[in-house]
Amino acid sequence: MKERTPDQNNKDTHQDRSHDNPEQYPTEKESLLDRHEEEQTVDPIPMEDLNMEKQEEKNKDQTKSNSSTEEKYRADYRESQ
Repeated sequence: MKERTPDQNNKDTHQDRSHDNPEQYPTEKESLLDRHEEEQTVDPIPMEDLNMEKQEEKNKDQTKSNSSTEEKYRADYRESQ
């Protein structure tokens, strides 16, 4: 097995942590879910999704016209079908 320098170890840790965020965007800050051991197995709900769901509940008579996946990945799935 190849020996790793401390610099390489720190770089990997930084890289992994920067994308491991409940809101799914890069950050340097530690997540609340990372601070407590019992919270490390919890799947977070991104706030964007939660806000969209809340808005949909208010407008029960309207059909769903938005998707957080489309906004997140900037894709239009309706064109490909």
